[in-house]
Amino acid sequence: MDPQQTLNPSTPPPADLTLYRQLLACLEEEEEALKAAREEEILALAGKKEAILRELAARCLASSAIPEGPGELRDMKRRVTAQASRNRALITAALEVIRDLWGLLVPPGVGLYQAGGQLQGGQGGALLRRQV
Repeated sequence: MDPQQTLNPSTPPPADLTLYRQLLACLEEEEEALKAAREEEILALAGKKEAILRELAARCLASSAIPEGPGELRDMKRRVTAQASRNRALITAALEVIRDLWGLLVPPGVGLYQAGGQLQGGQGGALLRRQV
């Protein structure tokens, strides 16, 4: 056992840091899969992330609260949060493009007309914003 851990009881067990490292690696793999539109890999990584998050949640419940921990754990949590935000932004952008493409393929329905009989403008533009 690390002598610093025996001196500092607030230091989280190395397993927590390992789980955060695994989660970060999984999120980084997910980012690459999202960029390459590898659907099967994205779905497999979702299961892997879920398992890691369940383990982290179980540890949190078992210890009633995981302390913020030393700088390395705090930095790892920050990196996980930043990577998850980047992945969320990629997913949001992809969904905007899909919505725009759907709007091009499917004719507008009756529900898209405004009170004055004018056709409501689409929310599109994601395709144009990304091509510029």
